[in-house]
Amino acid sequence: MKHSRTLALAGLGLTSLLTGCDGGTITYTPNSQANSSASSISSSSSSIDDCAIGTAGAPACYAITPSKEQCAIGNCEVEYTTADACGVKGLDAQFIFEGYDPSRCQPPEFDICSAINGRTYYTTTLEEGGSTPNGVSKMHWQASFKDGQLSLLQSDFGISGTYSCSNNQVIATLDNGSGNKEMIIELSEDTTQFKLDPLGTGELTYAYSEAKDTDSCRGVAGKTFSTPPAISNNLEDGPTLFEFSTAPNTVIYGYSDIRERGYYDCDLGQLHVHLESKPTPLLFDVNRHAFDITLLGEPNITLPQVTTPIACTAQYAPVCAAQTVQCVTTPCYPIHTTYSNQCVADAAKLHTLFEGECGDKEGQSFVEPTPTICPANIDPVCGKVKTNIQCITAPCPNSEYKTFNNSCEANANQAQISFKGLCSDVNLEQTVSFEQQPTRLYNVKSDATSPGPMPQDSGINIISATIRDDILMAKLGYSGCNEQPIFFNVDASILLASFPEQTSYTFSKTTEDLCQAYFETTFEYDLLPIRGNFPDQVEGKGGLIVTGELYQR
Repeated sequence: MKHSRTLALAGLGLTSLLTGCDGGTITYTPNSQANSSASSISSSSSSIDDCAIGTAGAPACYAITPSKEQCAIGNCEVEYTTADACGVKGLDAQFIFEGYDPSRCQPPEFDICSAINGRTYYTTTLEEGGSTPNGVSKMHWQASFKDGQLSLLQSDFGISGTYSCSNNQVIATLDNGSGNKEMIIELSEDTTQFKLDPLGTGELTYAYSEAKDTDSCRGVAGKTFSTPPAISNNLEDGPTLFEFSTAPNTVIYGYSDIRERGYYDCDLGQLHVHLESKPTPLLFDVNRHAFDITLLGEPNITLPQVTTPIACTAQYAPVCAAQTVQCVTTPCYPIHTTYSNQCVADAAKLHTLFEGECGDKEGQSFVEPTPTICPANIDPVCGKVKTNIQCITAPCPNSEYKTFNNSCEANANQAQISFKGLCSDVNLEQTVSFEQQPTRLYNVKSDATSPGPMPQDSGINIISATIRDDILMAKLGYSGCNEQPIFFNVDASILLASFPEQTSYTFSKTTEDLCQAYFETTFEYDLLPIRGNFPDQVEGKGGLIVTGELYQR
């Protein structure tokens, strides 16, 4: 008997070694997962002489995989048959059980619910993904099946429901806003696709993909990539340009003097660029830190990142900034450096200390390494401190997480404190990272002394946010007397129920003041403490929503 759903039989762990009847022995090795009737068989063998006289051992059930030649003409189905050892001589046969029982020698019954359990399907087209300050984004909507629960993620909201299976059909019950509605999901024969109309606005095609969002794919946000003018490619004549926005996920594709707007996504684990002029999305490989992207095709085309310098005026309105210096040993401190105006300091991506020239502080360390005497009490904190790691390329992961006996000791070592407790509590001890300010975690361990509630949100608005390489880049708007550092605080004890799950967080100022001046500043936060605290969510298929952005590894 032949059946089309038996190609995965090898994954059941049933094994056999058939050396044929031509001079060797035939050895049956039933697996512990095989039918219980075969459990008493240890081994049996037959020689070529046995085959010659027709005594090749007892008959048994075999699963025979067709040869390449047979499959080439369309016969690719596994065949179940009852025969003796010589009856399957020279065939790719798997021993199932011993005995003559053709009624049991059948392919395993196909269970569609088992086939889709744990899978996430994505729409084959980009759909509306929610509003951003600069327009509407687009995304692949998702449908996830897990232990009878069906979760749909579309736009910036989700729909939950249940599903069951009957006669190889999936029956789903969903509440799409107008009450519970039962619908049948017809999957393709190989269970890789189905059509669904979740909102009553038209059917969408969903396809299964095992891919996850890559570390670097989202790193293209806010960057421009271009081939040098002298290089031609297989798309158009002249240099090729891709300019990626941060929010929404739009992209401008250009060559020569032609420009076309489209969308990009990382939902399926690879950078896809969707353009109206192209029937299928363009596929890219992204360098780990998004220094360049490679357009996959015949041939592949690598486009390096284009860095456009900021054009500043020659106006002399000096500011004193903290200039980072290269050090051979630690500790290493930035020095006071005068810049002609704020624009020049911003272009160098430096932190401005105050307006005006540095004066007698010029060239002096911003943080003077003065000895500090700390108490001997043990009240551990986890902080991130710079190390003497030397890098050939930038950016350089020159910091690591380290547990200090108390906050005084951490401050004396110029550490950026992430939470109260041991770094090992969230598997961060000696983890190497970049220099961004770490997320501040609260309530890391349920049995630890709680440091109290998280700081109140200081009325800070998120203008835009992206996540890449465990770094949150957030443009924040806030009022106050001066620009100042902003802390990103996360409650480590709970996750908000949604799909994907969400963190409870606040942004807080380092100094609360009553001035009404308004500032917009981009901050970068190291999310490794969140990843260490919620590894199943961040590294799972669903991911974790942080400030409205999907955080996934």
